[in-house]
Amino acid sequence: MHKPLDQRRVTFLTRPDESPEQSNERAQRGRDEKNTGAWTKPAACFCMGNDQRAHGAGKVMTSVRTSRPREAYWQRFLKYPRLTLFRSRIELLHAALLEGEPAVTAFVPHPFRLRDRAGSDVPGCSLRRNGQRVAQVIARRDALSDTARDSLWEFFASHDMAFEVVTRDMIEARQAEARNWLYMVRRLLESERLDSAAREAELLRQLRIQGETTLGQLIGETARPRDEIVLFRLLHRGALHARLDRPLNADTRLSLPH
Repeated sequence: MHKPLDQRRVTFLTRPDESPEQSNERAQRGRDEKNTGAWTKPAACFCMGNDQRAHGAGKVMTSVRTSRPREAYWQRFLKYPRLTLFRSRIELLHAALLEGEPAVTAFVPHPFRLRDRAGSDVPGCSLRRNGQRVAQVIARRDALSDTARDSLWEFFASHDMAFEVVTRDMIEARQAEARNWLYMVRRLLESERLDSAAREAELLRQLRIQGETTLGQLIGETARPRDEIVLFRLLHRGALHARLDRPLNADTRLSLPH
């Protein structure tokens, strides 16, 4: 039996029995109440710190003076609609990777506060993957001892949640993929009301005939913005697979999922 986790080290900031979908729905209701038709922030991402540029498409928000954290990013996602502050680039990239994982239907950033032995916050999120609730923390490879991991596994299991550690190295290794998903999410957020069902079915039929192809061959070298959105929706749903370990362009390989 492992030593029980010190309950003071983990604090739930949302109800521990609330599913990611319920948190997602509550966030959407709050946004709908605020949205009167003039809400312009959803696609925005803003870096506070040394780099004042927006990373990708979206409007740059007004600068806010802050000494801590040194970098922070505002971003809204499709699987979590509330405009959220991500306190590091790693947290933002991790959320983007979750957005690009079809088996993940919803996620909630910062649903709990976990402190390490030094008293520092360890970032994390909760998510729903293939019907299972999962708690994830982002940590350096050596940040948590085996004993700490086992204790955390038992703690979250008592709340009917699996527990996973995602290392910063794992996220950095998929940085190009995460940046592609950030770009796609921002474009999709800008076009949420676009009706694309007919064009989606047309592209899927075309791909079944062509087999594996490239983005340029499927929708043309000079794709219309509408076709780009259609393609991104198919990728987001997992109806298409793309090689995303390099920037999206006309040569990006596309195929139907196996």
